[in-house]
Amino acid sequence: MAQTRAADIAQAQTEVAVGAEAQLPTATSARAQGRASVGADLQGEGEARWWALRVVWAPRGGGGPPGGLGGPDGAGRSASAVLLDDVDPVAAAGAPRVRLGDGEVRAWQAGAAAALRLLRMRHPGYAGEVAAGLRALVPLPADAGAHRSGSAAERFGGVTLTRPASPLTFAETLVHETQHSKLVAVMHLVDLLDTDAGEQPLLYAPWRDDPRPPAGLLHGTYAFLSVARFWSVEAGAARDPERRYDAQVRCARWREAAAEAAGTLLAHADVLTGTGRRFVTVMDAALAGLRRVPLPAAAVREARRQAEEHRTRWWASLDRTTSPRV
Repeated sequence: MAQTRAADIAQAQTEVAVGAEAQLPTATSARAQGRASVGADLQGEGEARWWALRVVWAPRGGGGPPGGLGGPDGAGRSASAVLLDDVDPVAAAGAPRVRLGDGEVRAWQAGAAAALRLLRMRHPGYAGEVAAGLRALVPLPADAGAHRSGSAAERFGGVTLTRPASPLTFAETLVHETQHSKLVAVMHLVDLLDTDAGEQPLLYAPWRDDPRPPAGLLHGTYAFLSVARFWSVEAGAARDPERRYDAQVRCARWREAAAEAAGTLLAHADVLTGTGRRFVTVMDAALAGLRRVPLPAAAVREARRQAEEHRTRWWASLDRTTSPRV
């Protein structure tokens, strides 16, 4: 048997219990919809073996961690179990696959449960999105204190990430990556970009150190619109002055970044279809409303300083042969 893949587990949409077992498709016939219960790492013949995936959280009644999803999401649908995939080499291409110890698994479970509690308490809409769409977390090795995350069109419902340092960062990451997954689904159904428009320009993205094609800029704009909304709510909820200021700066930083990117896309409207232009115009209007939310002048100044610093660093490191349009 080959090592099990997160995509196979996600398609099965199984309900599993934390710390217990994952219901895996059998290796016989996919059409038979058979299942095999695997509760531990099982050694097979030679080098091949099954590695059971652990569960980050599960629906209520499935033995999930305290404070997990627990039952229907905000839209009234039952949430499926979310797995911790530290096995599949394809899920995190280029990153070493290291089997996590029990203590590290418990840390992921606790962090995810705290993030979900935060989302359900203050961001119920996003909590519903995460419940409906997320199927697997793929852990990345820690990177000198830097937090990394990503998602891919080929692995809908999967998020690769380093373990977030706090529930707040965990929650923000889930919101961010869920937006990418949503837009992937939309772009499978609707053409937002004109792929016949000729050579695609490379554009400045206020959150990246490299120029981005229109598809990348569109994805980032959509994701950071929700990130800015997330921090707007957090700024209003924070009681600690330092945390409030940090949330205000992040809200200001990302609402301006997303608005700048939306403006860049509209300035290069030839790369968008008619539907794509309407899509970006609606995002731009939503960002205009968010930018009218009052924030302290000090937070706005700090956000602008960070933005200017990023652009200066970007220009200094730019490979001029790429000829980006900004």
